[in-house]
Amino acid sequence: MPEGNNISSGRPQGEVPWREASDSLKNQARGTLQVSAGFYEKLVALDAGSIAIAASVGVALVARATPPTEIVRSLSHWLVCIIFTFLFSLVLGVAHNLIAVWIVQVDTYMDELEFVRKLMGQYWNLIGAAIHYTDPNLSSSDILEKIRSDEMHRQKRQRRTLTVKELLREALPVAGYGSILFFATSYVLVAICTLRLWL
Repeated sequence: MPEGNNISSGRPQGEVPWREASDSLKNQARGTLQVSAGFYEKLVALDAGSIAIAASVGVALVARATPPTEIVRSLSHWLVCIIFTFLFSLVLGVAHNLIAVWIVQVDTYMDELEFVRKLMGQYWNLIGAAIHYTDPNLSSSDILEKIRSDEMHRQKRQRRTLTVKELLREALPVAGYGSILFFATSYVLVAICTLRLWL
């Protein structure tokens, strides 16, 4: 049997543990993303509910106070600020989960590219024979050049995909922490508004 088709013969002894460790890290990262996405789903639901409550309170105040007093106008301004901070938190929470989905999709695409690259590296003789079968006019050098050209294109796509993945990973915590910050700010404004009414 040719050496190129014997996968176990030319493989370093540490390759299997390294691959298992790599797969384990990927699974842990995806599990962390799923937990994070679940947290922000709940945060988005809280934002949406809080917006609905604040809007209902504002409408009720404006409807009952005719004409609106100075206190009602001040309270309405506070409610508008609170609604907008909740809205920003909601938008950033949704953006966080969208980015998390994109990261998983990019990881899957990179795994597919890596699988094809390794497959081409191990079985390029069979692939070359298949290309020659589909187009018998191609010489061995043409087949080799075609395989190398395809490999270069895959490497370029992999580099571009890796760049996109790094940008998404940098944007993920920004959206997440921004959502939490606006959510906390909203309730700080609620507390301040409540104290102003009592004092």
